Amino acid sequence: MPVLSANVSSSSALHREQIHTEITRIFTGSRYE
Repeated sequence: MPVLSANVSSSSALHREQIHTEITRIFTGSRYE
């Protein structure tokens, strides 16, 4: 059970990092375009 919980937490953190990267890319792209 703890293993599954840690896996979900890690996956969530990775997903959040991806979203942050995408948002940053969109904002910088529109800013310099």
